[in-house]
Parts: sequence; C-alpha cells; structure tokens
Amino acid sequence: MGLKSVKEAIKTYIDATTIASEKSGSSSQNQ
Repeated sequence: MGLKSVKEAIKTYIDATTIASEKSGSSSQNQ
C-alpha cells in the first residue's frame, strides 16, 4: 500500500513536470 502511493506520487510528479516543460518549451518555440 505504501509503495503504491509512492509510485502514484512519483508518476503524478513526473507527469506534471513533463507537461510543464512541454508547455514552456512549445510556447517559447511558437513565439
């Protein structure tokens, strides 16, 4: 149970970081 929540937290963090970097990367490229 503890391991699962840790994995979920890591996945959420990675997803958020990926989305944020893609957002900033694409916005600076488009502009």
